[in-house]
Amino acid sequence: MTTSSIDNQLDLNRTLQWCICLHHTNDLPLLHLLNSLDGATTGPEEFCGPIGKAIKTCEELLVVPFSSISVENMPDNIDRIILSNIYMISA
Repeated sequence: MTTSSIDNQLDLNRTLQWCICLHHTNDLPLLHLLNSLDGATTGPEEFCGPIGKAIKTCEELLVVPFSSISVENMPDNIDRIILSNIYMISA
């Protein structure tokens, strides 16, 4: 919680519930790990360290051979799920 949410609670004279989607909940630990390994961000979409600079060109790198893992509980409506959730499910 930030101080602005505390101010909002005082202004409204009631508590506010903090709701966050699961995608962002899963994203936060990775962001904190990347910040501790690579340094703070230089903007909303940029990292300043060597890992962040390498991420910009990661799609140009070769894919190494790997064995896939079958998942038994995939949702039936996978074609209707938004793109960010598809990335989270397929990770």
